[in-house]
Order: sequence, then C-alpha cells, then structure tokens
Amino acid sequence: MITKLQKLEERFNYITEQLMLPEVISDTKNYKNLCKEQKNLAPIVENYNIYKKLDATIKENEELLKSETDAELKEMLNEEILNSKKKIEEISEQTKILLLPKDENDD
Repeated sequence: MITKLQKLEERFNYITEQLMLPEVISDTKNYKNLCKEQKNLAPIVENYNIYKKLDATIKENEELLKSETDAELKEMLNEEILNSKKKIEEISEQTKILLLPKDENDD
C-alpha cells in the first residue's frame, strides 16, 4: 500500500506543477480534468503525509527509548508510541476507504 501511496503523492505533486503552467491553464478541458484529479487525490495524500509523520514519530521515540534510563520518560515515550500506532491504524483504514474505486456517475 505504501508504494501505491508514494505513486499517488508523486502524481499529486506532478498535477500541482502542471496546474501552474500557462499552457495547461489555457487548455480549459485539460485544466478542468487535472483539477478534478487533484481534488480526488488531495485527501489520500493528506492521509499519507499524516502517516509519514506518525511513522517518523514512532521511530524517533523508539530510538529515544533505547538510550533513556528515566522510568517516567520511558513510560511517556511508550504511551506516545502506542497512541501514534493507534492513529496510524485509523489513518490506514480511512486511506483504504479513500482508495476504493469511485463510481463515475457520482460526479
């Protein structure tokens, strides 16, 4: 799933760049299609960015845990790791729903 999300993020970034080009702006049909695609990708990319931040937080806290000796701080780090993992699960479920194919007639 991560590979797919990376590709969607790349596509989102490419579309964002394209939407700034004068030749794309002047092509109304293409511009409209790119805007629509960008709008559909935005929530997925947002969730992926949240996922990446949470994953980085977990890794940082796990590294801190290895060298930490204070019991209270260890407990806080473990709690933050658990909370981040729960949030990752929630984000993953939301993202799976967002990745489901949309019915073309919904628009």
